[in-house]
Amino acid sequence: MAGNTKDLAKLSFREQLTLLFQAKNRIKETLDLSTRTLVPPMFSFNEATLDAMHEEGYDIISTYKDLHEPGLISGVRSLPATVELSDYSNGLWMVKSYDSVKAEILMSVQEIWVRC
Repeated sequence: MAGNTKDLAKLSFREQLTLLFQAKNRIKETLDLSTRTLVPPMFSFNEATLDAMHEEGYDIISTYKDLHEPGLISGVRSLPATVELSDYSNGLWMVKSYDSVKAEILMSVQEIWVRC
């Protein structure tokens, strides 16, 4: 959905269905990959998003790391992000620095190794 960032929770089921279809096709055309994962813009979604995901064949949602624990949300597997490219504060998203994102990536990888 690059270049077409929308707050999914503010859209109707049909509008979300159309966007998910378009996103899936764009990824297929551009990268020659099929996707099953949705990272909703602004981490915003609702039940209509989950219903649209089911209809379009998405079965994994990745959201704000503090929003949900791993598990199921209305039959969709939830895998919270471990690294975020921006911070939300005072109603605004601010892009993080390269060094900050790199540090989060390294910390995330280290946490995964500890669990293994």
